[in-house]
Amino acid sequence: MKTTARLSVVAAVLCALSSAAQDGDQYRFLQPGESVAYSFDSLPHSGPFGDTVPTPPQGVFSFNAFPNVTPDAVLRFELFEQSSADTPLFVGLWSQNSPQFGAQLLNAWQDRQGVIRFTGVSGTTGFDSFTVTVLTPVDTFHYDRYSQTFAAVPEPSTTALGMLGFSVGFYMLR
Repeated sequence: MKTTARLSVVAAVLCALSSAAQDGDQYRFLQPGESVAYSFDSLPHSGPFGDTVPTPPQGVFSFNAFPNVTPDAVLRFELFEQSSADTPLFVGLWSQNSPQFGAQLLNAWQDRQGVIRFTGVSGTTGFDSFTVTVLTPVDTFHYDRYSQTFAAVPEPSTTALGMLGFSVGFYMLR
């Protein structure tokens, strides 16, 4: 009976992890002084596009802020070319009074690599996802587009789930 109870607990934990990862409203909350950084080293190609106006090489960043923040909430976002140890390409502040949700940067991330860092400045702030898009000119009126939306709360990795299963199996064998 104990083994059945243990298996039920493991199944419940795995279901909770799976459903939490699939829930689209998983916000990452930050208190003042808390930071979280995300790095990307490749972005999927979204295809070639054309325009009637020449498009310069650029990186575009946007995020979805948590809508029900405390009145004094301020969130800082910093955009880096390669590493968070570098000087930021851009630093922005988000609050309900000045809701800037992103930036457009000339010549940024043309190698499709970069780092985004969010920091709580005051109040309770949060976001659920952010999008990085890179436009690389092919000729005067055409460009390649690379883009990806990143979840603020990452899904559990296959390795983490495998280690959980291994640990539970080892515990049950004991």
